[in-house]
Amino acid sequence: MELSLFLYSFLIPTLFGAGLLALGWFLPPLRRRKTLQVAMFGIALGAGLLGSFYAESGLPVFPPPRSDAWIGWLGPLMVVVALAASLLVNNARVLRLELFGILLGAFVACLPLFAWMASSASAPKSLFPGMSGADHAMLGFMIAFAAIVMARLQEARQGTLLPCLLALVFTTGSLTALAAGWITMGILFGVVAAISGSGALIGRFSGASGIGIGGAMAAVLLLVILPVATWCKTSPPDDLHWWFWLMIPGSLLLLVPCENRWFERLPALVAFWVRVVFVALPLVYVLVKVVPMLAGGSSDGTDEFEDMMKLYE
Repeated sequence: MELSLFLYSFLIPTLFGAGLLALGWFLPPLRRRKTLQVAMFGIALGAGLLGSFYAESGLPVFPPPRSDAWIGWLGPLMVVVALAASLLVNNARVLRLELFGILLGAFVACLPLFAWMASSASAPKSLFPGMSGADHAMLGFMIAFAAIVMARLQEARQGTLLPCLLALVFTTGSLTALAAGWITMGILFGVVAAISGSGALIGRFSGASGIGIGGAMAAVLLLVILPVATWCKTSPPDDLHWWFWLMIPGSLLLLVPCENRWFERLPALVAFWVRVVFVALPLVYVLVKVVPMLAGGSSDGTDEFEDMMKLYE
């Protein structure tokens, strides 16, 4: 990786996102604002993602001329979703959690329609290449389902556990995207992984209660959309199967059976590491499969601009 690419696409966006999170969780005037506290993790992730995308491609435009430009819009969307979840679900209780998740999933599924109405195209273009109407509906369903599950998990597991696990998940996603041949996506995954890891460290010393409902909703968008985008827009090696992209975010579902009375009887440190090991098992399996692809340079995927243009439908 070139030094300039590392500096502008990875290091600076990571420091910017982590710096925002540190300000929100350490400064007393901001700590007293409950809305910001439960949204700050999501804001930091979104800001870091947008910063990395900007370093590569500039600011996203609407409607997007290429499908990868939707990734740029994901950053601002995460910031808005984090704040909206904090205001509507956490504070005002205007919306029930389940309804918020359904609305979020429906909004993302309808993004191609919004872009079509703002353009002069004769028909809507899919969010990512090869996606049908049913695929968009399934994407919306996965976001709604993941939003409900993640929100429940962040309520039950406050503290540093979820930021640590998100860092592991996104790191695995980064290496898998690199194995698939999309360098830019590998960097984006790496940025949100680093911000998540720094969130665990900042939360440990600041005493923050956790990622909050806003952080959970923003993380859901990353967990669902980035794997779908990578699978649709790359030509991965034959050994890189589509279900790897299900195992990576789906590993967090292994936290659900850990929510029982047996785990509550364990010492806190032991329970923490047992949960980490549970979630890490499928991630280790994926890494065992994809790391040799990186070492051998076997990917026939592409990250070239012209090929990305051809992939857009």
